[in-house]
Amino acid sequence: MLQSPPPHCSDLFGAVRRTVIRPIIDGIGTAAGYVAQVIRSLLRVVARVGGSSLITSSYLLALVFSVEAFGGGLTVAQIGASYLGAAAIANIAPTPGGIGPLEAAMIAALSGFGLDAPIAISAVLTFRLATFWLPIAPGWATFVWMERRGEI
Repeated sequence: MLQSPPPHCSDLFGAVRRTVIRPIIDGIGTAAGYVAQVIRSLLRVVARVGGSSLITSSYLLALVFSVEAFGGGLTVAQIGASYLGAAAIANIAPTPGGIGPLEAAMIAALSGFGLDAPIAISAVLTFRLATFWLPIAPGWATFVWMERRGEI
């Protein structure tokens, strides 16, 4: 009875190259094509960077107003550091919109900067109500309206 020869290391490297490395290289090539397409238009780059900065600044300002509405006492820099750190944690969290981890991280950060816990909780929940939950209603109404018009 003939036995098949044992697999060689070169066979293993070929399989890894086909199943792991080739899709990664193809993905990087596709992404590079998209980046090159965007960079060709300076207006697009400015619009995307400016839009992203404006959204982040607007959220930061909303959190500053929310903290100040409940008595505040922190500087804009401290609130900004709290927001940006919490947003980074929320981006890692596997929850839609960072629900849960964002609030917990913001409350912990604001409290860490010296804001009383009840004020931090109230400010963060007010911030999330204004920036996450309330915009759902007009979005839903617009969706229904567009659906009835046959646009989607």
